[in-house]
Amino acid sequence: MHKQDAILHNISLKPYNTFGIDVKAKNFIAVSSLKELKEVFLLKEYPTKFILGGGSNMLLTKDVDDLVVNINLKGKEIISESGNTTLVKVKAGENWHEFVLWALSQNLGGVENLSLIPGNVGTAPIQNIGAYGVELKDVFYSCEALNTKTLEVKPFSKEECNFGYRDSYFKRNKGEYIITSVTFKLTNTDHKLNISYGAIEAELKNKKGKVIREKQIGKPFGLTKVLSAVTDGFNYEIADEVLYANRVGEGLEAEGGIFMPDLLHTDEGLRRQLERKSFGHTLLADLADASAEYAGRTLKESKSKIPEGFTLVE
Repeated sequence: MHKQDAILHNISLKPYNTFGIDVKAKNFIAVSSLKELKEVFLLKEYPTKFILGGGSNMLLTKDVDDLVVNINLKGKEIISESGNTTLVKVKAGENWHEFVLWALSQNLGGVENLSLIPGNVGTAPIQNIGAYGVELKDVFYSCEALNTKTLEVKPFSKEECNFGYRDSYFKRNKGEYIITSVTFKLTNTDHKLNISYGAIEAELKNKKGKVIREKQIGKPFGLTKVLSAVTDGFNYEIADEVLYANRVGEGLEAEGGIFMPDLLHTDEGLRRQLERKSFGHTLLADLADASAEYAGRTLKESKSKIPEGFTLVE
């Protein structure tokens, strides 16, 4: 089938953005391979493309006229093992949190503190996502990215990505490359658990009472306990009578470790919640007016309130 025949029209983007904004794509296509992605960029009928990954760093405010290209490349594979480290290559369209859960199911450590961050693997390096004392760069080995002009795939080393705090080469050169896969360097034994972040340590103590002392005396202390502390602590902190969030990937917005709740019922509650410090994740008051769109209010003057790293699509 010709790639143009696979283009859909007037498709709701509500399932494709973590704010859940119900705007429409005039033209939409999902690509599941590098070959398909290249073919889409060769379509002269659609000169401008709107690249959509996990939809976690944008605020859609109106229908999109450009060709929306959903990066749906899937797959995970262990490519090498050496000593206590394992290299895992993950395609860009894989959900980040689901990748974290998969890694733990394989007894691979390093990403457990980064659970519950919305978005996909391919967009994680752009923001150098981070939470609870860990950043993506700590487990990053390399990535592959498609040059949108030449359609050549370039490998990027950790040094070439030039990671900073919620920053990277890709963030500073938006539109130049599309990340197609990321390779992570994870531990398979002798995991170095990072529980020094105060909130995690406190949650572990609350959950098990003696868990920290047990670790000190050599009793089993696994990756899943850290994951559980992150999950339970996060769920506890965002619980509030004025807001709720759907499951991760549908109701939260993130810029790295920054989360936005899905539904905010009142202006007062909205601002109060956004001004709080969540469990290791900062809720931005600057996005208050922007997120009000989803609660049925207006985006008046919101343009100046969008923080760096988010794209306001209007």
